[in-house]
Amino acid sequence: MSAKKKINAYIKLQLPAGKANPSPPVGPALGQHGVNIMQFCKDFNARSAPLGDTILPVVITVYADRSFSFIMKQPPASVLVKKALGLPTQKKPGSGSKEPNKTKVGSLTWDQVRSIAKEKMKDMNTTDLEAAVANADIVSCATLSTSPLVLGRWLAPGTHVDLVGAFKRHMRETDDAAMQRADLIVVDDRAAALAEGGDVVQAIASGAIPQGKVAAELRDFARGKHPGRTSDNQVTVFKSVGFALEDLAAAEAVVTAAI
Repeated sequence: MSAKKKINAYIKLQLPAGKANPSPPVGPALGQHGVNIMQFCKDFNARSAPLGDTILPVVITVYADRSFSFIMKQPPASVLVKKALGLPTQKKPGSGSKEPNKTKVGSLTWDQVRSIAKEKMKDMNTTDLEAAVANADIVSCATLSTSPLVLGRWLAPGTHVDLVGAFKRHMRETDDAAMQRADLIVVDDRAAALAEGGDVVQAIASGAIPQGKVAAELRDFARGKHPGRTSDNQVTVFKSVGFALEDLAAAEAVVTAAI
């Protein structure tokens, strides 16, 4: 059996099917790794051209010997939505509404939504959510769900649950049992989470957890005021409702890395 080639980088791009060329973003992205740009364009275009006028996410694996391989994924959900509505999907005509949340450019039927979801399912690495959660070290949710997606009985010891969606009181991504299972619940901002974080608000309202179970805020870790997880077997939950401090920290990290 031949040895596996060393991987130097993964490159993620979104390209028009059958129309890749050496101009940005392809040229700069591949050129910095010494990849044969024209060969990639030729291979990508040959495989993607039969898919017609659409945008395709592509993940390119670059090896130490400067060779490459790539996989194509289903078009982004935004592209599939526009196609279902009969809207242009590329460049400025494909930008959708000129006044988001004010001027509507179309509406989807439930059948169209199901069709889009079915197509995107091909990109998922599991079709069994319970099994995926039970075997995961980290479970991340970023949805607008109003009913639980992750159940407490699925969580294995040591799991961390990251809840980024459900930013209104009527939304939630976990059930009461998940919040009960948590040995440590941390939020980005306590006041906001207790007022708007559906997972926290609803679990407290039902009596599943006391308000005091929200043990710390994100800033407490940054300041070294909370030790965080104290055992590898603890189930931990982080609930975010959106806080400017997080955006500032991310921006600062980017700027620091760039200078």
